[in-house]
Amino acid sequence: MICHVFVFLNSLVSLKSNSTLEGIYSGVQMLTFPLFRDQFLNAKMIVEEWRVGMRIESKKQMELLIVSDEIKELVKRFMDGESEEGKEMRRRTCDLSGICRRAVAETGSSDANIDAFLKDITKIV
Repeated sequence: MICHVFVFLNSLVSLKSNSTLEGIYSGVQMLTFPLFRDQFLNAKMIVEEWRVGMRIESKKQMELLIVSDEIKELVKRFMDGESEEGKEMRRRTCDLSGICRRAVAETGSSDANIDAFLKDITKIV
């Protein structure tokens, strides 16, 4: 499987669960910029748990204003194909993408679960 490097600014659009999972499935690393609700939890999962992205943060505490130099430096770090951090992030992204793809394959766990669900609800009817 080939995983490509993309800047997926999903967080600026929504950083909702479906967008996050679509990004993981597609094998893209993400820059996150959570503003409200579940965006903070999704950003935490992307950056701290799965380690497939970076968080855009203001250097000043309690301030939402992000200056262009801060974003520029983060994007440079994010796109650095030679850094160990970048290589590890891309490797993890490819691994997670593979897990997602296997889950939705014909014999994957999602396929088996939907079959079991349909079998259960047809018994009720």
